[in-house]
Amino acid sequence: MSSRRGCAISSARHHAFYVAAAESCTDTGALDAPALLRYAAATALQLGLMVLTMLALDRLLLPHVPSRFATACVGTWFLTNSFKSSFFSPLDNRRPTLQSERDAISSRKRPSWMPPPLAFPIVWTTMGVLRTAASVLVWQNTGALCSPPLIVFMLHLCVGDTWNTINNAEQRLGVAAAGVLLVLGSAVAATLGYAQTVPLAGAVLAPLPVWLLVASALVIDIWRLNGGAKAYPLYPTVGSAANARAQ
Repeated sequence: MSSRRGCAISSARHHAFYVAAAESCTDTGALDAPALLRYAAATALQLGLMVLTMLALDRLLLPHVPSRFATACVGTWFLTNSFKSSFFSPLDNRRPTLQSERDAISSRKRPSWMPPPLAFPIVWTTMGVLRTAASVLVWQNTGALCSPPLIVFMLHLCVGDTWNTINNAEQRLGVAAAGVLLVLGSAVAATLGYAQTVPLAGAVLAPLPVWLLVASALVIDIWRLNGGAKAYPLYPTVGSAANARAQ
């Protein structure tokens, strides 16, 4: 295990996005502007790749296959991205496992109202199914994957993946506490877009922002209990991510 002053890059895939963090491993408290640019660039790149894939499906596959097969393809697309959208991201978007969550509980303070670790995969599995069903309903109405409500939904997934990098990989709890509000906001925007397109789809997706409201309160409460802004600033600081990976 590397020390707090040592730096290591986890894999070649993520090297370009962690060069800035690797250059300085001392948390100086100064704003890590390259990290902000990295988050924005990675989110934009991920969204661009996903939209290009949807455009290819719209033009090269879906119009040329039977409707049932097209529906199956679209359902598979949304189901896969509901759980593995990080495939398109250049960042380390690792999600917490039951073991990592148990380890985190033992190393950080948690509010007494926090659900047990087993509840999270159950809830997120349910959310994945609901996201898939709602998205298929919208696609059936718009007739295209590259439609505004579905692109906004893809943006929500991208924002969530970047947040996973901040919270789980880099362990910047303060930035995660601020950034989770963007995840919640993007979920609200996606739900409203679905509801305006197909009211039933909006109703199916509605549990997502409700759950994310609870999750946001949990993330912010964990940040508060573990030192708040004094220990974890609401903005990325130089060296903080490298120190977290070295722990």
